[in-house]
Amino acid sequence: MNKLYIAAQICSLAAQRVANELGLTPELIHYNVFDKTTSNDDNFAEVNPLGYVPVLVLDNADQDRISETIVLTSYLAAQHPQANLIPTHGTLERVHFDQLLAFLATEIAQKHIPLMRKLFTEIEHLQHLMAYVARVEARPSAQKALKTRRSCWRFITRKPPENSRRVINGLPFIRRPFFVCWN
Repeated sequence: MNKLYIAAQICSLAAQRVANELGLTPELIHYNVFDKTTSNDDNFAEVNPLGYVPVLVLDNADQDRISETIVLTSYLAAQHPQANLIPTHGTLERVHFDQLLAFLATEIAQKHIPLMRKLFTEIEHLQHLMAYVARVEARPSAQKALKTRRSCWRFITRKPPENSRRVINGLPFIRRPFFVCWN
């Protein structure tokens, strides 16, 4: 059985969401980013010397490891094309999809890591989170990327029941996103 190392309340949960969408049942191992322990007492430094989650340890002869949220989620989705979670390699839609993922990883996530660490405090967590989301949504670069990538946006979301659809900044906000986790 594949092992999926994730941590609570961070982007590594995107890998778990994709696995759930695909009906996969990897062994979930939770990594505590503060005290560097895992739920099964594995030495995480041996799993990923960089100390990052998510990590998928494949159940093959070499016990191959896949890390980085974008790479891991894209790998899982590409292994199950019938689920239609990701555009096909070699298409312009896939290029736009990869551009959006790279933008989110480099322009949004990386520049906000110090703030995200602050959000992990239990006190006033929701207020900090909502203020963070509002600041990100207000960034001109984020608004421009979301407006110019509407064709790509549909690939990172799954269509919800009609009653759960909302509109934020003129774009449909869907409660079960593939990669972008606002709620």
